[in-house]
Amino acid sequence: MSFQSLENTTAQTSNHWKLRSPVLQHWSFVFLLLLAPVCRAQTNSADKYVLGPTNVLGEELYAFVQAADIAGTITDDAVIFAATDAKISGTISNDLWMAAANTIEISGRVGDHARVAARSVEISGTFRRGLAAAGQTVALATNSVVGEDACLAGVSVTMEGRVGSNALIRAVNATIGGHIHGAVHVNAQDIAVLPNTKIDGDFVYTSPKELFLDKSVVLGGRLTRQTAAVVSPGEIIAAQLAGTFMMAVAAFLTGVVFLSLLPRFVGNSVRLLRHSPWRCAVTGALASVLVVVSASLSAPTIVGLPLSFSLLGGMLLFVYLGNIIVALAIGSTVLRQHGPQAFLGVLMTFVLGLVVLYMLKSLPYLGAVIGLFGWFAGAGALILNMLAGQRMMPAQEPPPIPGGGDGKK
Repeated sequence: MSFQSLENTTAQTSNHWKLRSPVLQHWSFVFLLLLAPVCRAQTNSADKYVLGPTNVLGEELYAFVQAADIAGTITDDAVIFAATDAKISGTISNDLWMAAANTIEISGRVGDHARVAARSVEISGTFRRGLAAAGQTVALATNSVVGEDACLAGVSVTMEGRVGSNALIRAVNATIGGHIHGAVHVNAQDIAVLPNTKIDGDFVYTSPKELFLDKSVVLGGRLTRQTAAVVSPGEIIAAQLAGTFMMAVAAFLTGVVFLSLLPRFVGNSVRLLRHSPWRCAVTGALASVLVVVSASLSAPTIVGLPLSFSLLGGMLLFVYLGNIIVALAIGSTVLRQHGPQAFLGVLMTFVLGLVVLYMLKSLPYLGAVIGLFGWFAGAGALILNMLAGQRMMPAQEPPPIPGGGDGKK
């Protein structure tokens, strides 16, 4: 199993990554991310991955790209992370896992389950099985078809088209139309059911406002209002996992930019954290206390209010970027890496570290302690590196190869 460069699929030349792994065809992206750092082949990230309408990719696609435009056919699973936008007008024969920072548009066909997340999700395609979508805005057009359950979450959610089984919506504003062959469960502040909507099962909703259906709406079951949401343990766990995934994706995208812009600074901070974790943690804790006290003292004055917000914002930025340093330190410790690494190697180490870090943070009780220590240690490493300069922690040479040689190529 390895990362390899794909053949050019259009006249536009691009480099991208692919993971060959038939064993993982029906496993989640979490396991793909966990296994990814083991793959050590060298390749370059792409500005955009384009699969033309006449092209067919006969293997699984695993891509970190700036943007994606898939108009052809992928005969296996597709796992795509896009830093900006992603568009699918072609065919994904199996599962689709996709996250983008801005917009996801799907007008093609997915042959199995689809899980997507972006700021804006626009869907007018066909899904043979279930669909889970999350974003600030999520919209299923009237020509969209979901073969099984549809689970949608966002600030503004519009669900039209046809859903072959049940529909679950969590939103602030929810609009429902089309034909749902099962039951509908909605939790939203405002709910609107469009005229001529057809629901074969029950309609269960949680909202501060009572819902009245138009006479043209066909409801096969009962209309039930719940004053408080009844959440099962499974839904709680699913929501926690979804939240953790979104935070990990955000950290990954931020980390890629941080690594690309300041590779030497990041490397020195990671070596500093690995060498003196407690010193970094104490520095981060003291700096946090100092910032909070200074911000509190300056906030009551008109002149000091902007300074107060600036101090708090700067500290929060250091804490957030510190998570990237902690993840890299964890990944490099697990893989026993020393000295400078190729960009792909650093990126894969970062992914492994993120997976381990967020798994540790999810532990009951202990996870909060680990998270707090990580915040202080990462921020402290950045602060110490800035104060001491880039010469603070020189890179270590790799250990000699057993049997002779100095370990250098």
